[in-house]
Amino acid sequence: MHLNSTINAIRIGLNGLIEFSSTLREKRIYPIFRFSLFLFIIGVQPLYAQGQEENPILKFMMEHSGRTAIYLVRNDSIRANHRSDEMMPLASTMKIIIAIEYAEQAGKGKIDAQERVPIADVNLFYVPNTDGGMHNMWTKAMKASGKIVDDSVSMEEIAKGMMTFSSNANSEYLIWRLGLDNINANLKNLGMKDHEPIFPFVSSLFVSETGKNGDPLDDNAYIQEALAVHEKLKLDRNGKFKQKMPRVTMAEQRNWSDRLPSSTAKTYAVLMEKINDREYFTKEEYRHLSILMEFLMKNPQNRTWLNHAGMKGGSTASVLTKAMYATDKDGNSTELVYFFDDLNYQENLQLQKSANAFELKVLTDATFLDNLEKKLKKKSP
Repeated sequence: MHLNSTINAIRIGLNGLIEFSSTLREKRIYPIFRFSLFLFIIGVQPLYAQGQEENPILKFMMEHSGRTAIYLVRNDSIRANHRSDEMMPLASTMKIIIAIEYAEQAGKGKIDAQERVPIADVNLFYVPNTDGGMHNMWTKAMKASGKIVDDSVSMEEIAKGMMTFSSNANSEYLIWRLGLDNINANLKNLGMKDHEPIFPFVSSLFVSETGKNGDPLDDNAYIQEALAVHEKLKLDRNGKFKQKMPRVTMAEQRNWSDRLPSSTAKTYAVLMEKINDREYFTKEEYRHLSILMEFLMKNPQNRTWLNHAGMKGGSTASVLTKAMYATDKDGNSTELVYFFDDLNYQENLQLQKSANAFELKVLTDATFLDNLEKKLKKKSP
């Protein structure tokens, strides 16, 4: 699924948009969505064939400001700051934290990025019909590119699959290998005070909202249940435990989404700045992190006007999030984070379709940036 072919300025890659298949509707199992776009920027021409129509994301921000958070910094100057301190579910954007832990451990030699890992070990955490088909897509891409050898793949390719394909199985495998305690300790090291602990989110799909006594689980009990499931999945070689995956109603999907780790747009914008300025991490850590986050720089035309740029997004049925950074050839630096919550299907789909154009305008169109700043100031207290 792509944007209209008349929009010749951009092309969104294969894993940007939501699709509910009829099979998923019938089973009432809703995918854990991705929102990690392959941002292919073909030049910097005007984006919309329909002319000066207002960007749908900006329009949504204005009309539904209570479901929106944004923090935008351009050349160290705050250009947009709306509800940026509100805690909101992160969806797959939280995988940036896992990617940073991976990069730091690889940079320090604690793990070997080229270690061969049996695909079967990664698949321990794959639950069919819960990720929009992205894990299968990653597996097919690995086979097509010859990167699966003797039924194994490198640790680096697993980490890349977590970010570019947003494979949840890859993410949970890395949680196992990197150590959940290490990942959460890094939140403190990074100064991310407004960030809830990360936990195994595939495993949490197996967790009921209520305990054995029928009382609702508090957050700590919920996480402990997810950790217990994670341990069972590590041993589930025959797949029998995964066969117990309950049918998930839309209400349960929403509850699961609301339970995902939350943080703020401002917290992630500060993190984007740490990555963008190329001073916080070591050279080796940046090298590993760039491999994971800067996949859009593979496009030669992006390299003509960008020094570096990276991103990660996420979405569930009701949540859409994105964190990104860029520095262009003129030395202009940008950190952009925006979150949406309480979305319906059509809103989510429309916002995802419009994301690439919105981000490109933020990066290249000074008039649009001024307009964004002016309009959001009217909505902010």
